[in-house]
Amino acid sequence: MTPPDTDMQKDKRRHRGPLVGVILLIAVVLLGFVVWMGGVFETAPGPDDPESAQQDETSSEQFREGDVEVPESAPTETVEPGDPDTDVSD
Repeated sequence: MTPPDTDMQKDKRRHRGPLVGVILLIAVVLLGFVVWMGGVFETAPGPDDPESAQQDETSSEQFREGDVEVPESAPTETVEPGDPDTDVSD
């Protein structure tokens, strides 16, 4: 049901504040999203990053041959030949 005494000019004035508030809120959220995504892309490793270049230098042949240097901090486990807990597939 609609109210019998509608005043369009009065209703426009009443809705102006909440509409401006919602528009400002959306603008702030979009600005925050753009800033956040800019930070994500800024800190992402690129092709000139020395760490990513070091990872790219290792070829699949080196992995097969066993010529890859493993850092001392890497977890290692010694496995004896014939260990039933070890599954080796070719």
